Amino acid sequence: LGQKIKNSYPHYVRCVKTNGQQAPDEFCHILVPEQVRSGGFVEAAQISRAGYPNHYSHEAFVLRYQFLTLSKSSGEKEESVDMVIRQIVNHIMNGEKSFSAIVDISDFDPTDIQIGKTKVFLRQKALDILEGLLIQKSMILIQADTRRHIAQKRYGLLRASAVAAQCCVRMMLAKNRVLSIQKGIVDKTSEDISKDKVETSSQIETEDEEI
Repeated sequence: LGQKIKNSYPHYVRCVKTNGQQAPDEFCHILVPEQVRSGGFVEAAQISRAGYPNHYSHEAFVLRYQFLTLSKSSGEKEESVDMVIRQIVNHIMNGEKSFSAIVDISDFDPTDIQIGKTKVFLRQKALDILEGLLIQKSMILIQADTRRHIAQKRYGLLRASAVAAQCCVRMMLAKNRVLSIQKGIVDKTSEDISKDKVETSSQIETEDEEI
């Protein structure tokens, strides 16, 4: 039994009775808080929060929080866990507006994030700040993408309207040009006919005189 316990990873579960009658769907507001206080739940939570209860492997930390350090200049290149943490801490400590707009980072302590050989250790306060920043930046990017989509759609409608207006104007100009060309041809034909008539009349008069 001792060897099995040594080779395993035991998890201890503390049960809380919701009522003294063991009836389903009944919650006693006096019995439950007493069990929580007497069972040491509050002290265990305080001890856990005082330490580093949140553990991430280096790969998992970079995969999740590198998003906070990405910018237009850095692109999507993968960075080391040291670089990611250093950039996040610098942004927070320098009071960057995009970080401090919504999330309260006034009580942030750089020692709340520690790097081990294979894992990153976070206090609960640091984890709450990082998660808040992650949500905040995601919201900003979603808003930017939505506004970009609306602007592109509006630009497409304006462009289609401009193209239709240009087509109408060009069509009117082309019609006027064709009409002017046709009128010029008709006028020239009339002049030629009139000239031919004058020449014919002159020839007839000349022939009459000769006779």
